[in-house]
Amino acid sequence: MNSSDCWQQSNFHAHSCAWNGITNGKQSACDMIDLYKQKGYAYASISNYEKIALQDAQPNSVEVYEHGYNIFKIHQLVIMPKKVCYNDFPLFQFASSKQFMINKLNYDAEAVVLAHPKIRNGYSDEDLKKLSGYNLMEVLNHAGNACNKWDVALSAGKPVWIVGDDDTHDVLDTNQTFRNWTMVNCKQKNKDSLIKSLIGGSAYAVNGSDAKNDNKLVGVKTKGLTIEVRLQTKADSIQLIGQNGIVRKTFVNTNEAFYNFKNNDTYIRTVIYNKASVMYLNPVLRYNGITRPQNNSTAAINFYETIFYRSGLLVLWLVLSLSFNIINVSSIIKLIRNKRGLRRKAAELGLNI
Repeated sequence: MNSSDCWQQSNFHAHSCAWNGITNGKQSACDMIDLYKQKGYAYASISNYEKIALQDAQPNSVEVYEHGYNIFKIHQLVIMPKKVCYNDFPLFQFASSKQFMINKLNYDAEAVVLAHPKIRNGYSDEDLKKLSGYNLMEVLNHAGNACNKWDVALSAGKPVWIVGDDDTHDVLDTNQTFRNWTMVNCKQKNKDSLIKSLIGGSAYAVNGSDAKNDNKLVGVKTKGLTIEVRLQTKADSIQLIGQNGIVRKTFVNTNEAFYNFKNNDTYIRTVIYNKASVMYLNPVLRYNGITRPQNNSTAAINFYETIFYRSGLLVLWLVLSLSFNIINVSSIIKLIRNKRGLRRKAAELGLNI
C-alpha cells in the first residue's frame, strides 16, 4: 500500500431524519452531507434504518442502509445494495441466523459491514470465530472501539478489513460527529472504485476530533516476511499487534516501524498514536502468495440440525397453543359453573336472574 494524493476521507454511517421522525435522526440528509463536505470529506453517506436516502445517489455519497431490527442491535451496513432487505430475526439470534442474514444481504450488495459489533455483545467472540461472507467490520464507532472483536475474527483466520464511522444521529453533536472516519486509497474519483479499494483492504481508520488528520500514512511495504510502515511525521508511538491481539513490538517517537514475521504470526496490524489522533491500519496477512485472502462464505446448512430445530419450534408452538386452549376451556367451564351456582342461589332467595 503506497500513499499519494489518493487518500479519500469517508464516512459510511450516519442517520438523518427518516420514516417521518420515527427513527432517531435530527437533520435532513442534505444538511448532513453538506456539513461533511465542508469538513473536507470526499464521501459522506446516509445510512438510515431499512431505507436508502435519495441523497446517496449524489456523486459524493455512497448508497448505504443499516439493516436490523432486533433486541440485541445485531446490525449490518449494506453498501451499494440492489434493494433493501426487510427480513430479520427480531428476538434471539444464533450464529446460524446471523450467518443466514449475512449471506442474504451479501447476495444483493457490493459489501456487508458488521456494524458496531461491541454494542450489547451483538456479535459474540464465538460468533466471530465462525461467521464468514462479510467484507468489513466497523471497528471504530462513537459507541465504542471494537479492536478486540476484530482481533478475534483475524485470529480465527477471517480476512476482514476495517471501517471507522461516526454513526452520528445528530451532526451538530461533536461527541459523535467528525470523530471516526475511514481513509480510502483510491486514484479514481468515483464510488465504484472507492468501494472496490475499501473491500480490497486499501484503507485505514482514524479516531480523532473535528475530522482532522494530524499525520499521514506514506506507505506500507512487504519484502519476504518483513513489513515496513512509514509515516509523514513522527508519531508518539507505533504498536505492531498480532495473533490474539498481543503487542509484538513498539516504537516510540518515530515515523518508521518494521517487523519480521515469526513462525506463529498469522497477521500483523499497526496502531499509530499521534498527538490528536489514533490511526488503525489494516492487517498484513500471511498467506500462500497465490490466492488473495477473502472472507468468503464457508457456512453450510446442516440438514438434520435444521429439521430438529424447526421441529422443536413447531412442538413448542403446539404445546403453548394447547396450554392456552386448555386454560381458556377451564375458564369457560368455571364461568358456567359459577353462573349455574349463582342461579340456584337466586332461586333459593326467590329472585329471578
